[in-house]
Amino acid sequence: MIHKSVKILLAAAMLMMTAGVSAESWDGTVADSYDGGDGSKGSPYLIASASQLAKLSADIEADPAFSRGKYFRLTDDIVFNDSLYENMKTTSTQDVPKTGVTFIKVPMIGSFTSDTEYTAFEGEFDGDGHVIRGVYLEENIPYCALFRIVENAVIKNLGLESSYYYCNASVGGIAGRVINSRMVNCYVAQCFIEGAGSYIGALCGQCLGSSQVLNCYTAATVYGKNNESGIIGRVGNGQTNNVLVENCYSYTEVKIKRRNGGGISVETCDGSTVRNCYYALLGEVMYGIWPDYEQSTTVNMRKLSDSQFMDESFVDTLNANAASIPLACRWKKGETTPVFDFSTINADDDQYGPAGVIELSSDGNEQPKDGYKVYNIHGFLIGEYPSLSDVVLPRGIYIVKGSGNSRVVLK
Repeated sequence: MIHKSVKILLAAAMLMMTAGVSAESWDGTVADSYDGGDGSKGSPYLIASASQLAKLSADIEADPAFSRGKYFRLTDDIVFNDSLYENMKTTSTQDVPKTGVTFIKVPMIGSFTSDTEYTAFEGEFDGDGHVIRGVYLEENIPYCALFRIVENAVIKNLGLESSYYYCNASVGGIAGRVINSRMVNCYVAQCFIEGAGSYIGALCGQCLGSSQVLNCYTAATVYGKNNESGIIGRVGNGQTNNVLVENCYSYTEVKIKRRNGGGISVETCDGSTVRNCYYALLGEVMYGIWPDYEQSTTVNMRKLSDSQFMDESFVDTLNANAASIPLACRWKKGETTPVFDFSTINADDDQYGPAGVIELSSDGNEQPKDGYKVYNIHGFLIGEYPSLSDVVLPRGIYIVKGSGNSRVVLK
């Protein structure tokens, strides 16, 4: 049962006048329009305020296909509830706001009724290096998150900070259920993500299909009944999926009522891959993935000490891994763990034109060569090569045009 100690303000026009919540907080209103743009790739809808982000939720509720194939971009940091995290009690297993402090519940993007009846965000959401703060969610429902359901979509360059969730199962900081979608350059920090059920992840609750979680990190607190983790609550659904989790780290404290805490995920399905991921033993984290539930191909998943997280060599490792990930940004040293350097992001060459002139050598390295064009569509490398007989391709989707017929190579 959801606790009733918090009174949620539902009046849309009511201003937050309660002590501890400043005028920067969202007043509950929904904007009439975005800050510009038409939703195309060249002119995305621009979101500059909490009211405009609430409009995205309202637009998808009114028209389930509204976001399909559309583009959205933050142009500023967004605050829903100012000083939310600072006003949470942290002395009990369930954090609650301090006496006399009230917050507005934030509308989630998308809805879920069943596995076959849901409304998803189906576009591209670019945080552009900005942060969303003060998200307050208290719902006795599964797949509780800022983006409740994400399908055939991209969420990138986005941070979530100073937020608090108390929901049911499969709860995630940014996304609840991720289906055939990509999350890249996303992080969750200084947040408390709590669920009454299982599969709670600081970043997302569940990943399905051919989803990818790339170049992401968390530094938060997660609490639930069973099966909680620092990044993804559950990879897959007990069936074969093709999920990729790569170059991510968790510095998240995991609290559990019963058992099973993972640094990266609690459960990974057959067909999935976890590669170059790192975690800290905080709270009740014992493994990167709970051994009984690890079905993925796992390459270079390592636990690190506090000193290793702070070492400059770890930043170098993350940057070396990021260099081969489409759309990945670089990393720099933070106060306690590495953070993103959004000033350097691998180009999306579908948008910006040819990436350059390269040839893939037999060891997978990229070397310049005249006459070879390489393009990138939605983060996937596309190139022209005369022969692939001795070439070792990195993971991706390739359209290869040689001297004969063109062909598609999946790797």
